[in-house]
Amino acid sequence: MTPHWCLTTAFRNLDSALSDLRAGRFDSACDHIASGAYWAMEYWLKWHGLDGPHGNGWATVRQAFLNALDEGDPLRGLTLKVFAAQALERPIFGLPPDNIPTTEWHGPKWRDDVAALAQATIALVDRMPVPPECPQTFRLSLDPAFDDAQYHLIEWQGAHLFCTYHNPYLRTVHPSLLVPGFERWPRFWQIADRIGLWHWPRRFDPDTGTDSPIPRWRLEITHNGRTLHTEAPAQFPTDRRVAALFQAVERVLDVPVYW
Repeated sequence: MTPHWCLTTAFRNLDSALSDLRAGRFDSACDHIASGAYWAMEYWLKWHGLDGPHGNGWATVRQAFLNALDEGDPLRGLTLKVFAAQALERPIFGLPPDNIPTTEWHGPKWRDDVAALAQATIALVDRMPVPPECPQTFRLSLDPAFDDAQYHLIEWQGAHLFCTYHNPYLRTVHPSLLVPGFERWPRFWQIADRIGLWHWPRRFDPDTGTDSPIPRWRLEITHNGRTLHTEAPAQFPTDRRVAALFQAVERVLDVPVYW
């Protein structure tokens, strides 16, 4: 198992946990949160060239992870805060302990705690190291030009891409957590250099027949000491460079862009 496989598996489980929470499947969400944290710690160990104790259970991996971290490492403190117990805490992941009344088990507070734990675990995993090829900032948003259009956001958040699509006909928002292959980013930056991304204007004003001052798409990128902020009032990119960028997001990073 490669480090990237472990990180992808971690976020795949956390993505499933969010889906479970939306569907009210809190027991399944607990399982996916635990698996997400487990594979994230395996990722960190492999990233640093350490042999993780794969298959030896949650407590063993957690202890190996904590032992490898420096005492003052913020990641260590965050792990101890999110997962304080060496064993997975029974009020969250297992059968209720004897001192919790049955009426409170699976009650509103427990469900709120599970939802909070999912977000805390995602924040923990986003503190994991990633290769320098990954961006420091990446945010692409496509806003609707009219009320019944889709809203689309792709944003890099620490160690993963967070994608949100709004379908106005279903009236739902579908967030997802994605981890493009680390080897994909160098290819993406090559395309960015070829289309002159870092020299783009602050604002594109193509002749699209619209005089709206409201930007319909925005792009913010920071990587390797370079920063870009650009936008355009047109809903769809008419400039070939912009179309090439959207295609690179789709084909290289393997993230769908509805444009």
